[in-house]
Order: sequence, then C-alpha cells, then structure tokens
Amino acid sequence: MLEIGFGNGRTVPDVIAQAADVHYVGVDISPTMVAEATRFNAAMVTQGQVSFHLASAERLPFDDDAFDRIFSIGVIHFWLASGQPRSCPGVTLGLREDQCSRRPPAG
Repeated sequence: MLEIGFGNGRTVPDVIAQAADVHYVGVDISPTMVAEATRFNAAMVTQGQVSFHLASAERLPFDDDAFDRIFSIGVIHFWLASGQPRSCPGVTLGLREDQCSRRPPAG
C-alpha cells in the first residue's frame, strides 16, 4: 500500500491495523516529515513493515504496478498547485478534499 503525503506519520499505525500482512510505503515532499514519520514509527521501520521516502506524486520512485492500493488524505491542494500525479493504466482514481469551516455554528 502506498500513501502519498503521510505528514508526520502518526496515523500509520491506524492504517496498517486495518488488515493483516499490510506493507506500508509512504512518500512525502518534506524531508522534515520523512524524518518525523521514520522516528515515530521506528519499530515498524526496523521490522520492515513500513518505509518512508522523500518523493513527489509527480515523480514516484516505484514501478507503475508496484502497489495494489494507493491513497492520499488532505493533499489535493498541493497537487492543484503543481499538476496532477501521473496516471497508471488500469487504476481508478477517486479524489476527495474536505474543507472544514472554522466558523461557529449559526444560532
């Protein structure tokens, strides 16, 4: 499974807990986030269950057929500034970007 834009990696344990025998790979454009995620998930990195890489969605350092699941949460706004990630034959891409209002509810 590949996550594009994992941030600090704090949600990775929750992600891999969703199914048995999950191998998680994450890419992020921030060296700081790669370092934080690696540190936070050090035990799983050492076990080879997860790995974090410095890379962008536009230039993924993997073969097109390397993953059977790819997901991303809350990074579409970065893609819109730089274009969309490359397409892969036979892959369906579903995107959703939620916006949270910081205004208090009316009434």
